[in-house]
Amino acid sequence: MSDLTYSVVKAYAKKGSLLSRPELENLAESKNLDELVNRLRATSYNEEVGKIEQPYSPINLELAFRENLAKIHYTLIKIAPNSQLIRSYYLQYIGTNLKTILKGKALDKSYDELIKLWSLGALLVGLGALPAGWLSDKWSRSSMMVIMFFGMGFSSILCGLSNDNTFLFFSLSILGLFCSIYHPVGIAWVVNSSKKKGKALGINGIFGGVGIGLGAFIAGTFVEYFGWRSAFIIPGIISILLSLIVFILIFKGLISYKNIKSIDLEEKHSTNNLIVIAIILLISMFSIGLTFQILQTSIPKILDMRINNISTFQIGFTIAIIYCFSGAMTVVGGLLADRYSLKIIYVAGIIAQAPCYFFIASFSGISLIVVCLLAMLFNSSILPTENILLAKFTPEEHHGLIYGVKFIVSFGAAPLGVYLVAKSYELTFEFNYLF
Repeated sequence: MSDLTYSVVKAYAKKGSLLSRPELENLAESKNLDELVNRLRATSYNEEVGKIEQPYSPINLELAFRENLAKIHYTLIKIAPNSQLIRSYYLQYIGTNLKTILKGKALDKSYDELIKLWSLGALLVGLGALPAGWLSDKWSRSSMMVIMFFGMGFSSILCGLSNDNTFLFFSLSILGLFCSIYHPVGIAWVVNSSKKKGKALGINGIFGGVGIGLGAFIAGTFVEYFGWRSAFIIPGIISILLSLIVFILIFKGLISYKNIKSIDLEEKHSTNNLIVIAIILLISMFSIGLTFQILQTSIPKILDMRINNISTFQIGFTIAIIYCFSGAMTVVGGLLADRYSLKIIYVAGIIAQAPCYFFIASFSGISLIVVCLLAMLFNSSILPTENILLAKFTPEEHHGLIYGVKFIVSFGAAPLGVYLVAKSYELTFEFNYLF
């Protein structure tokens, strides 16, 4: 038997000893860390957790999981002809096991339960964008933002007060519905209310990126120190306060109640031309959203596989730096959009991404990080231009509706991107052909 055949057989044998779904669900039902450790003793982690001294902590558990992984690596290093095979197989499953267990512990639910509870809410985040955008066009965008902040806050507090699955499912679904207001209404509001539209959209993009980045950290901190309910209730209270602030500003006339129409966006086109332009833009937006989702989903694994001796912390730090620079690039792209041709900026940004993805397919080491950074920079830089172009070729009275359509198009690209990444790795243990 060849070394390659033997190592593959050995790898599959090791893979068969991973935690099964029933085992994961059993671990997720643990009421505290003591019970979790006792249940882990009946799994393949028995030897490692047996060395942990009380009091138990999540960090000690993670170190035990890493020790188990190191033993698997050492076993296969002795027989595998190519160390990349080892990295491809195993650096993913430990993280998956740990996330599944800790997600369940946060809400005292199994992973399957968590997915089911948020399923309708996630769907409403997308589906609610169209009616929210349409209503804001017919009524008042600023007032819709008041409703969004209040509704998100109220439903978030309901989530924190939930005592059973049915009530939590209902509360999360309402939260998803109110979250759907932001993109179609907020972007239309920013575009029509600002003179320097590119700059305003760029700054808006930075805050959006920072919010996503800090959201998980803040929620995790609340859960760690005050319990899972606080992660819903405290942000909920803040959101309601924001709704009151915006309401007062509207009442005092500091924020316009009526929708503002920007003269800068007026361009006359025939109906047929508008339809053709809208279709082209939507196809482009779907493609950009798809490539972004593919890169966002696969980049941690790509860095892990192609950079030797990189730690999990270094991967996370590298990705954080990439996102920080790409967030800042939205402002740069916005400033360019205010000064130069929107069409040239948009087309140039799309074309510039092509060689980046081509090189991502084969590069490794520092050069890989550089081309990943460039791809994200070009992708982020054209977002303000994209939103302004969409506004220019759409009547002002339909801006909210068209941004709702855009969000749904981008929303639909996300699951497809994740599926393609998963399928590519399943078939090739790499992402070369995908890029």
